[in-house]
Amino acid sequence: MIPEHISGTPAEASELDSGVALLSEMVAESGPVESMQLAAWILSACVALVVLIRRRRPRERLFAGWLGLVSLLAAFREVDGHILLNPETLGAWGVRYRIDWWLSLDAPVLPRLLWAAGGAVILFGLVVPAIKVAPRWCVLTRGLDRAWWLFGASVGALFVGYACDDLIGRGLLVDPVYTKIIEESFELIGAAVFLLGVALMLHLSLSTREQQAADRLRAT
Repeated sequence: MIPEHISGTPAEASELDSGVALLSEMVAESGPVESMQLAAWILSACVALVVLIRRRRPRERLFAGWLGLVSLLAAFREVDGHILLNPETLGAWGVRYRIDWWLSLDAPVLPRLLWAAGGAVILFGLVVPAIKVAPRWCVLTRGLDRAWWLFGASVGALFVGYACDDLIGRGLLVDPVYTKIIEESFELIGAAVFLLGVALMLHLSLSTREQQAADRLRAT
């Protein structure tokens, strides 16, 4: 619903109403903006796969695989994949995201074990490669590596989107119409910037970027 109280002349208010309505349609569920977000994450995963194939060093391949996993999980979130895993879709083999289901004596044991194992594998895939690769984040940041800064900008944009959705997007501080537009816009920016960062990894490997960043720091 478009906010009723908008300052300005009636003509200005009408134009603003129309603009907000158009943007609301674009950021609606399964709308153009969400489709572009999904496309960006899928492209990021594909580019990360190309990087993984092209690199020879285990560290570089591990980092590319980690980027690909992050991209796939983000794409899965965009299509609300977690809903497809519910019992309403998978029956007795579906998963609930409530602690009482996990601790219930009545819930089937085998599905819970399988989902717990799957979650552990995903967590392992996110944490262990990040620890083993151990990017020299301080050097990359201070050395102004473009890919690293793009990844950081992506995290920042995605956090703004999350904040608009879960922290201030309940209509308590700002009208939900506006927070939805801001949320989806920043999530699109985050996905697009992440894609650019992954694409830059095609040109130079992580180790090369760390070396160049260190050289720039020594030159200053």
